Amino acid sequence: MFRIALYCQTLVAGAFLIGVLSGCGLAATMLLLFLFLSCVGITYPNAAAIAMAPFSSNAGSAAALLGAIQLGVGAALSSGVGC
Repeated sequence: MFRIALYCQTLVAGAFLIGVLSGCGLAATMLLLFLFLSCVGITYPNAAAIAMAPFSSNAGSAAALLGAIQLGVGAALSSGVGC
């Protein structure tokens, strides 16, 4: 399931890039963005589960670390974009 969703996400990202560079309209951009984010909604939970699989005895700590890394990267990138 993860691999199929990741392949679909890669294809949609390529189509999205080509569409944006060629100047597609708002409706096509919104459709491709919706498809890409739908794939993210499928791939991310599976990727997180795969990443935490080796840490079954410390699943709570692994989940907390994963969340902290996400928030830290988001904070760093948002402050970088805001400058």
